[in-house]
Amino acid sequence: MKKLLSILFLFRAALNLGQIQNDYIKYYNLCNKGDNESYNRNYIAALKYYDSAFTLVNYCHSFNLEKAALAATKTKQFYKAIQFLRKAILNGKNIEIIKERRFKKLKRCDKYSQLKDSAKIFENNFKNRINMVYAREIDSLQFIDQNVIRGNTFFKNHFHINPDTISKKNKSDSLVFRHLLYLIGKYGFPSEKLVGPVGYESVSVILHHNVRLPENEKYIEMATKALLNGEYLPKDFAWMYDQSKEFKKEKPFFYYAITDPSKLTTNEIEKIENNRLMYGVKPMKSYKITVIGKMLIQRELW
Repeated sequence: MKKLLSILFLFRAALNLGQIQNDYIKYYNLCNKGDNESYNRNYIAALKYYDSAFTLVNYCHSFNLEKAALAATKTKQFYKAIQFLRKAILNGKNIEIIKERRFKKLKRCDKYSQLKDSAKIFENNFKNRINMVYAREIDSLQFIDQNVIRGNTFFKNHFHINPDTISKKNKSDSLVFRHLLYLIGKYGFPSEKLVGPVGYESVSVILHHNVRLPENEKYIEMATKALLNGEYLPKDFAWMYDQSKEFKKEKPFFYYAITDPSKLTTNEIEKIENNRLMYGVKPMKSYKITVIGKMLIQRELW
C-alpha cells in the first residue's frame, strides 16, 4: 500500500510542476459526480460536471461521452448531445447508439441527419486510428483465456481462432499473461484509446486474472501508472487490487466487490471513501451490495 501511495504522490508532484498535462483522477471524480447527478435526474448539474471533466484530459472515454450525450439530451441541448455522440463514435462507441430510443429526441435537431449520414465514416476513422494488430492479438488472448483455458465455449472471438490449432503449452494463464506483457512492451498499455472499448474490455479480464496474483505483485506498479494515465479504469484497478490483498490475507484497500461493508464503522467507511477518491473509484453509495451466503453481489447504481 505504501508503494501505491508513493506512486500517487509522485504523479501529483509531476502534475503540479506541469510535467503531466492530464489529470485523470480529477476527471474520473468529476464524471462520478456527473453520474450521481444523472442518477438523481439533475441533468443540468450532471452536464456541468461532465463538461468540467472533459477539459482536464486529452482523451475522454466513450462511455463518459455517451453519458454526457444523454444528459444533454435530457436538458434539450440537442446540438451538444450530437457533438458528444460524434466523439463517442470516434472513440469506438457502436454507431447503433444514435438509433436508441433514449436519443430519439435528437431527431428534432437539424444536425441529426448529418450525424446519421456520417456515422459510418466516424466508425472507419476510429478503426483506422486504433492499433488493429494489437486489438486482434488481444482478442486471440481473450479467446484462449476464456474458451480454451476456462472452457467457456459460449465465448466466441471476433477473429475466428480454431482452439484445436493452439498447442497445449500455450493453454495457461501464465503464458497468456507473458505474451500480453510482451505486447505491452511493444505497443504500450492496451487502453481504450489504443485498442478501442471492446479491446480494452477483453484485456481487462486477462489483467484481472493475472496482476492480482502474489507472484505478479510487481506489475501492480504498471497498473497504477496506467490508472493515473487514464489507461486502466478505476473500477477494474480497484477490483484487481483488492483481490491481490485478499490473496495475501490482507485488509481490502477499496472494499470493492470483496467484503461485506455493512459492519464497518463510520471511521472505517470514511477512510475507504478517501481511498476511493484518491484513485477515482466511485463511492460506496454508488453500488448496491447483496450477500447470499458466502457470495457477494455488487450492482452498480450509477
